[in-house]
Amino acid sequence: NSQIMKKRNSLNGINFFDALVSGISNVISTHEHLNKINVFPVPDGDTGTNLLFTLRPIIQIEKDNIDFHFGKTLNLIANTSIDSARGNSGTIMAQYFIGMAENAQDFDELTPDNIAKLFKDGFDAAYSAMMEPKEGTIVTVMRDVSDALSKISNERESNLLLTIKKIVEVAKKSLENTPEQMQLLKDCGVVDAGAEGYVNMLDG
Repeated sequence: NSQIMKKRNSLNGINFFDALVSGISNVISTHEHLNKINVFPVPDGDTGTNLLFTLRPIIQIEKDNIDFHFGKTLNLIANTSIDSARGNSGTIMAQYFIGMAENAQDFDELTPDNIAKLFKDGFDAAYSAMMEPKEGTIVTVMRDVSDALSKISNERESNLLLTIKKIVEVAKKSLENTPEQMQLLKDCGVVDAGAEGYVNMLDG
């Protein structure tokens, strides 16, 4: 029975890939809406398309290349996204995966013990890759998720699914708050498109 619990409480590379495919499919299904609400940094209506082009090649990775080892699979995902990254939002997302992957080489599974570190590494890499990070965008939500995770792991939440559900709630609240952090979004009556794409991925 403890084996079953262990399985439920961690994701190996294959489980994680399947979960991410579900998340990416959710982003792709909303990409036209993301284009419509795209007003920052320029209202060029391409955030959804850029995320689509950046993320779709990940779900096209040959199943045979997906490793049981979480760190190896994450590395493959990161390299794939960097090769296909397009636009601001795509580049930030790819850097996020790269940051996660760089220090995950020894992680054979995603667990409640290492998830906070992974998301912090992802945020740090995405943030430092930006020329002028602006609050009220995707990086704000990435930071809020990372902060929430470090709090959750300090409280020793040991259920991975519950942890993920909690950070989805945090991400949604953070997204709803983006217009309070950027006047342009407030004036246009929208949330940040890149941030919504990121939340859709976590939610999926």
